[in-house]
Amino acid sequence: MSASVSNARERSRMRVLSGAFVELKGALPWVPKDTKLSKLDTLKLAAGYIAYLRRILDTGPTGAGTTSIGISDSDEAMTESDSLLDEMNTPDPHKNSKLSILQLRCKTSKCKYIYI
Repeated sequence: MSASVSNARERSRMRVLSGAFVELKGALPWVPKDTKLSKLDTLKLAAGYIAYLRRILDTGPTGAGTTSIGISDSDEAMTESDSLLDEMNTPDPHKNSKLSILQLRCKTSKCKYIYI
């Protein structure tokens, strides 16, 4: 196989993978569409969100609808509600470690992510 064929195949594979990460990021409800996330951050946020949803299913509908996100027009941080942070930072019974989530600090469309 020639190098150009291998390179083309790898570029195609990476396009498919990148598209999958864009789709996964789009499924995260508190991440703005124009926010740039690394692949690792996308996976961590998705894993945390899945664990949060699993916990809701395990505990029933109590507290449903209390999750929200505040977005300010100023340079203040965009953060999830305390109930979401508490839920996502509660130790998962299926794992031995606490979940790591990211706090988004946004100024216009540029965001930085701080592990909390």
